[in-house]
Amino acid sequence: MPGREHGRVVALVLFCGLSLAEARADVAQTLDSVDAISTRRVLEMRFGDQPQPLPTDPGYESVDAASLTNASESFLACQRAANRDLYCLLNSYTGADGKLTQPVRRWSESGSTQDLFSCTDPSLGLDRRRANPCTSLTVDLAGNLWLGGRNGTTHSVLKVVEVGPGGSCSASPLPAGDKFLKIGDLTGSSDFCFRPYASGRPVLVDMTAIDPRIGKDFQVQPGNYGGAGVLLLEDRKTGVFLADPVDADTGVMLDPLPPVEIASGKSGWNLVGNETVQSLSLLQLDCTGTGCADPKLNYVLATTSTGKVMAKRTDPLGTAEPVFQSPTPASCGSSATPQYWIRVSPQSGAVYLSDRNCAVVRQFDVTANTPALTLTATLSTSPAATSTSGSLSTISVSPGIGFNLNKCLTTKCILSPNGSDTRNEVGAYITGVDIDPAGQSGLAVFRITGIPDCRYPPHRVAADFDYPANPNAYAGNPTGVCATLPDHGIVDIGGRKYLNVAGLLPLEVQSLFNDSTQPTLDDLELLIGPQYRARPSTDPATTNTFEAFFGRSEDGSTGVVFRDTFDLKFDIGQLTQTNVSRCGYLNTDQSQRNPEQWDAIVTVSERTPVVDSSNGTAAAPAGLPRHVETLTNTFCENPTSGAGVRWSLYAYGLMLTDTSPKAFLNLVRGLYDDLERARVLTACRNYTYVDADGILRKENANQPLSPSVCSGLATDWLNGLDKLNKCITAATDPKTSAADQNCQSFVSQVKGYRSRVATANLNWFGDSSIIPDKANRRGELEARVDVILHIFSDQFLPSIPLGGFPPP
Repeated sequence: MPGREHGRVVALVLFCGLSLAEARADVAQTLDSVDAISTRRVLEMRFGDQPQPLPTDPGYESVDAASLTNASESFLACQRAANRDLYCLLNSYTGADGKLTQPVRRWSESGSTQDLFSCTDPSLGLDRRRANPCTSLTVDLAGNLWLGGRNGTTHSVLKVVEVGPGGSCSASPLPAGDKFLKIGDLTGSSDFCFRPYASGRPVLVDMTAIDPRIGKDFQVQPGNYGGAGVLLLEDRKTGVFLADPVDADTGVMLDPLPPVEIASGKSGWNLVGNETVQSLSLLQLDCTGTGCADPKLNYVLATTSTGKVMAKRTDPLGTAEPVFQSPTPASCGSSATPQYWIRVSPQSGAVYLSDRNCAVVRQFDVTANTPALTLTATLSTSPAATSTSGSLSTISVSPGIGFNLNKCLTTKCILSPNGSDTRNEVGAYITGVDIDPAGQSGLAVFRITGIPDCRYPPHRVAADFDYPANPNAYAGNPTGVCATLPDHGIVDIGGRKYLNVAGLLPLEVQSLFNDSTQPTLDDLELLIGPQYRARPSTDPATTNTFEAFFGRSEDGSTGVVFRDTFDLKFDIGQLTQTNVSRCGYLNTDQSQRNPEQWDAIVTVSERTPVVDSSNGTAAAPAGLPRHVETLTNTFCENPTSGAGVRWSLYAYGLMLTDTSPKAFLNLVRGLYDDLERARVLTACRNYTYVDADGILRKENANQPLSPSVCSGLATDWLNGLDKLNKCITAATDPKTSAADQNCQSFVSQVKGYRSRVATANLNWFGDSSIIPDKANRRGELEARVDVILHIFSDQFLPSIPLGGFPPP
């Protein structure tokens, strides 16, 4: 029967009176990483956020996230944090010193490893007389580790927090006093503090973290909100929730609360015979239908030794019911002991089930009929269905997807797979990425949907904007997440209103930042200027919202250093589920050619500030660059092409605010002025900034481009400006025959400018040991030129009316 065939992915489809439009009304992160863990390998699989089968393109093949070469080592449990670091608990073995060790090891996205500590460390107080003092591990979004450990005949739950080199175990967010203790006397790059959160428990078989976003609506029992914490499986029969309380005002960790039992034994899980529970995970669903007393439905899903998935509602406490039956082990040709592991993605809502005997991970998409849980099977496939050679035991699910950027030079690194359309081979990808080999290479990418443009209805909170002509038409009260942000998510720069996307990021992305990152969470700024806006629609749930990919590149001594530009392609119609491709004046039906019918893709870097129109004039650039957007469009061929120079936010689903007939004329002027501002203030200056600690720091060891190159570019730009002004004058009513000649002269001049940039020596100061262009300022100038050439040739020139533009 369908759903029991080897290698298929079965989808559980639940209905909850929730429309797609309602589901997309909230800001959400939709990408999942699924890691299949065997005794020797951790294999990352890309299910993506589409229900269709995935391509076999190399960018979407399953890859080794971690592997072991020491014959004595084997994996017991693994889990990723939000920043894509992979934490693994190994089984105990005898180390080179002849002593028993059970390391907790961390892998970065680029494959580097670090042993953090050992569960045999005496300071942890675990039972070292038996193998595996630790029996389980999970990691929450913030990167805190949770361990299940032996204490003689009972077990404890320990919370382990990384505090950095020489860090204190009594400094915020850890509570003061001796509640957290340091693990051993570490000499590595970081220290760890721990505290028992529960003791005297039965054997701990499985642990999964519940983040604060899910926890706030998690009812362990009617009226008892659980909050953030961990879900535990004890003694293969009892489901328990252990809360992780935090002071809402200070963020300091509070004393743990007593564990709360959810279900236990045959009666609690509706088990048969010798059937036991093997793993647990929390499923939470939106519910707006009749009969819902609360906005969320909470189910604990459990796998059993007979291959069943049982669902038990916790609010109110319901009867456990089977919702899926895995194929029998014999049907997969395996004699191994059956093992089924289940995880639910808080991001996409998908359920993932691993089956050791069938060597497959199945994906389940979930909705619900109120109040019961109803399942309908649909098929998708996993590219890693048989890659674990029968040794698959556990799985982990984490937000976002990761790349080793070294592989993105000649390979398409896929951000989103192809959807139901057949026009394009993929939803979004990057390629041609060239990074400095001396730096790091890891990148974590998150896809964010439903981002509100707080400057427009129904999110609009003020009426004093300088656009459009009648600003009072958009007056209204703050709504949704915009109402909770400082200044309602709007930053005023010189009387112009910028949208700060930083406060609109979901928890999974915000958790990448803290008081020790650069920037800190408090200093995070991602600004989209007034020349771009979210697109209005007739759907009130999605009007004036947009989407984005957010990428956080790996930290380190040098970090990820990008060189020149890379290519990106977005199928915007597919990504936004509109199936509409807007190319403005390029390859567009004559009746549809106007500035409104054009999709803009912009990028904002949280690490690298750039210039825009607020930085003085092109003739006299001034002021400090900020974390504002730059346009990336270089062609529109469905998918839309763009030029990237670094990774952070790439926002799409945007349009020009100016939709007048002169929109692309005005855009070209602004982009060309920004090119000169960027040259003067960043590419030809040793740019300095004040960091979060008030320390003045240099972006580079020297200005990226030499004085002679900078002088040549200044001349090139002025010559180009002369040609641009003559082109515009000739294209103004009455249009003259000189328009074509002057406009083509501008193109030639700008191409010469780009050639000078591309051939510039970045080591002009003679010290090859210094990386002089960490911010990729040369690549930024190249990308700005590529965008100008596209907008000028493919949008501005075709937009010139037959008789020319009206005079100013």
